[in-house]
Amino acid sequence: TYSRIVHWVDTANRTILKTEYYDREGRHLKTQILKWELIQDIWTSTNLVMENNINGNKTIAAIRNVQYNIGLEDRLFQERTLKTGVR
Repeated sequence: TYSRIVHWVDTANRTILKTEYYDREGRHLKTQILKWELIQDIWTSTNLVMENNINGNKTIAAIRNVQYNIGLEDRLFQERTLKTGVR
């Protein structure tokens, strides 16, 4: 667990731009940077970079081809369907 987490927030669109993670000794362990795009009037994180400041490892996630409100049936989100899958 982290003893301190610091967020940088874009107050205009209420999105987190950057997060820093610290341990109990105050060491800066990790930094996460997010990039956002307005897709169908919804702020969407389209790129995430998480960097380990101790060993230099980096994870990058890019999200592409996002679509909202595409007409999925409500039954797909029922508890039973989420547990067992679509049959």
